[in-house]
Amino acid sequence: MMDQICKRELCTGCGMCTLVCPKQCIILQQNSEGFLYPEIHVEQCIDCKKCKRMCPANRAIDTVPYKKVYAAWSKNSKTKQNSSSGGIFFELAQYVLKQSGFVCGAVLDMPQLELYHLVSDQIKDIERMRGSKYFQSNSVHAYKMVKEKLIAGCLVLYSGTGCQIAGLLRYLEGIDQTNLITVDVLCHGVTSRKVVQKYLQTFPKNDMLVDLIFRNKDLGYGGVCIKRTYADGTCEYGKSREDLFMLAFNHNLCLRNSCYHCAYAGPERIADITIADFWGLGEIKPFPEKQDGGTSLLLTNTQKGEHIVEQIKNCLYLYERTYQEARRKNRCLVKPSKYNKNRVHFFSLLDQENFESLVRRFVPQNTTLIKLKSFSQILMLKLRRKFARLWYRE
Repeated sequence: MMDQICKRELCTGCGMCTLVCPKQCIILQQNSEGFLYPEIHVEQCIDCKKCKRMCPANRAIDTVPYKKVYAAWSKNSKTKQNSSSGGIFFELAQYVLKQSGFVCGAVLDMPQLELYHLVSDQIKDIERMRGSKYFQSNSVHAYKMVKEKLIAGCLVLYSGTGCQIAGLLRYLEGIDQTNLITVDVLCHGVTSRKVVQKYLQTFPKNDMLVDLIFRNKDLGYGGVCIKRTYADGTCEYGKSREDLFMLAFNHNLCLRNSCYHCAYAGPERIADITIADFWGLGEIKPFPEKQDGGTSLLLTNTQKGEHIVEQIKNCLYLYERTYQEARRKNRCLVKPSKYNKNRVHFFSLLDQENFESLVRRFVPQNTTLIKLKSFSQILMLKLRRKFARLWYRE
């Protein structure tokens, strides 16, 4: 009988296997690290191996080279302000809704801290899908809903990580996908719900938490800023260079094992459209517009992707740029996140040690060195921009 669908370190937790099993004897279970993995009820298994044949980790989905690279953001200032970056997802979603279509994206229920994909044609739900979420969502039920909508002839926009899109495409094999638009979020990796829970427990008012935003612009744009909102109306912020969760996340200390082997990082893309932050824009070649509120990196990867961007271009500021510029500060356009040798130790102590002391143990805390590095980065940025302007004039 089947006891393993794919190599455990390659399993992305997409959950597609639970849907294709003819005996429905596979369920997703949270492991000790807080990640979802398939568990087979072997007494019901008929050893058909359909789950193994269909698993994207065993037979990778075809990827395609990007076609065009853009710096882009919404012309609607409110849309841009309320988005993690430039508001591209929201503009795409609004276009689909105007075509009487459906949008599928990740929503976070608070205070339960439940993250899952939802299929909806309601703007109030699309609002909840906005913004980055740095731990893994459950997309299994959404896969079924997307399939139903496509069979009914509806237009559907699915937004998720590359591995989630891989699971969806495998599940939809044999189904007409003409009306499916896929948008992958360029992904550093995902952590688990358990890690986020441990992080939140370090705050005195954790039991009063009513909202959690992983990318907030109240204090400006230019880095990640977590916003925690409490029942008494107060808010707390955590910047990426200081916040415990972001320190662990950015140092690849708490990512899912498969993220270090991601088959969907690099210039070959799996979705019609790829979106991310355009970090480092204008550092090599001057950019004609001053940006301080968020600029998206937008890659069109298929003819369908190019067509959809053409449909919404009047809602966007859109500037074609080069892949070389885009990849400089987006590592996952080149290769997956690097494995942190302390990852195993981090998770082995997660239930035993205070989250703060655990992160402090494994993340370098030489504040003098950090300040010097920050200063040198700012200095190099100014020099690059100066020489780039001189070069551009010539």
